[in-house]
Amino acid sequence: MAFLRSNVLGRILFSVGVAAVLVFFLTFYSGSDYHGSPSWWSSSPKEPDRSSGKVQPLSIEDLEATIARLQGELGESISQRKQDAIDNHERISALQAQIQNISAEAAQPGTPKSTPALNTSQETVYRSPGLQHLEGIEKVLLIMKTGATEALDKLPIHLMTTIPNVPNFLIFSDAEQRIGKYDINDALEGYSDDLMRDRDDFKLYHHLQEYMPLGQDPKRLKLEGGWVLDKWKFMHILSKTYKARPDLDWYLFIEADSYVIWPNLLRWLKEFDHNQIFYLGSPSYLGNVLFAHGGTGYILSNAAMRASVGKDPDIGDKYIEDTGNMCCGDGVVAKALFDSGVNLTSSWPRLNGEPPYTIPFSEEQWCSPVVTFHHMLPIDVELMWEFERVNATAERYILYADIFDHFIRPHISTERSGWDNGADDETYQANPDGENLDANQPDRPSWKGSPASFEECRQACEAKDNCLQFRVKAGECTFGHRVKFGQKIPFDDQQVNEYQSGWNFPRIEALREKMNPCKQPSKESHDA
Repeated sequence: MAFLRSNVLGRILFSVGVAAVLVFFLTFYSGSDYHGSPSWWSSSPKEPDRSSGKVQPLSIEDLEATIARLQGELGESISQRKQDAIDNHERISALQAQIQNISAEAAQPGTPKSTPALNTSQETVYRSPGLQHLEGIEKVLLIMKTGATEALDKLPIHLMTTIPNVPNFLIFSDAEQRIGKYDINDALEGYSDDLMRDRDDFKLYHHLQEYMPLGQDPKRLKLEGGWVLDKWKFMHILSKTYKARPDLDWYLFIEADSYVIWPNLLRWLKEFDHNQIFYLGSPSYLGNVLFAHGGTGYILSNAAMRASVGKDPDIGDKYIEDTGNMCCGDGVVAKALFDSGVNLTSSWPRLNGEPPYTIPFSEEQWCSPVVTFHHMLPIDVELMWEFERVNATAERYILYADIFDHFIRPHISTERSGWDNGADDETYQANPDGENLDANQPDRPSWKGSPASFEECRQACEAKDNCLQFRVKAGECTFGHRVKFGQKIPFDDQQVNEYQSGWNFPRIEALREKMNPCKQPSKESHDA
């Protein structure tokens, strides 16, 4: 405001000074032969008299009219600036009041706001270059599971990239929480007090309920027990999800370290009828229980939800003992679904449980679409998001071959030190007697007793027809029959200098040329 006032005062003084100078010049030169004036002195300057060669003098009336006009314009400018200053002051006061209100609410202990079952504020559609809208995305509900000890590490990258583009989603954790404008629902709410008091599995839950309202970070407190508590979320998430949104066609359950390529997912789901029972997932076993691995992601049709939680909203109560006895909640879900007549449809390799750098690329899945990834770090999510924005379309699947060409192939080299490429399909052990261990490979090098060197391991891999990569770890030589990129060993790992990895690039290129170009999967091909 001080600057504004000084600026306006300066303009007034400047205008008065200009007017004084004009009056002085007119008075001083009124009797002389010079009567010229610049054209901008008047809004309608007089034309020069060409016949006499003299410029007609500016009259006092013209000068007064010009001064009056300037004063009017200056007055309007001052009035507008004053009004702008008043408006800005009012806006600042309003914002300060809002901040005070928010601070007052936050200072009230023990009064958490109720979390809505579903964040319905999202109105955006999935967009990327060349992709205006994904048909069918509005018919899918994304259900993401996390934990309070990891939520602030894993969720923000999704909230900045993938989640805002999904119109229907739910996020569940083991404590009610809010990150930005997003509500995190307590999956464990609803279990009886007796159950949670009598079972040690809920020890972490009690700590979260005690310390999070006090503003304490669960990660800093180094609270343990997240794994055993996690299994109790699954059945409640299933029931709470259907209760919140029973009207959608498909329900996709994933973890906070999972990633979904939505164009691939929606194009694939068009091959199924949501009015039929489908439980799609990557198969795993817990004893004799066949289940869909939760981190890889599993999908239930509306018919499957109706047949299970639709018929029995409290279905989880029937599986309390199973949850307590089994290691994993996704296994309990599979058991409950099986008892409801919902069987698993194997959907690997489309539903994939690895990040790009640990996928074992082979002919088996090379030309298959990939829908999900698991064990994704925030940097992996960001890189995949950028890749998808450029390459995803509704007309063409993203294949494993595309992932290999973009994320893996450019970085394969003959040797990487301090690197574990995951070559563990076969171990080539040293023979103390110096005799070759493999009678079918008489030309394969062998070495006596001493640990294998990197060069010896490389030669052994070259002599093995199906060896695509190799690794030396503390003198142990291992082969890989599939292509993995792997990852750098942390610098503070004491074994960092004991790892060396290499790839047989000519063989890898031969595999790539054999498989490419991939034919896009047909509609009937659920598992490429």
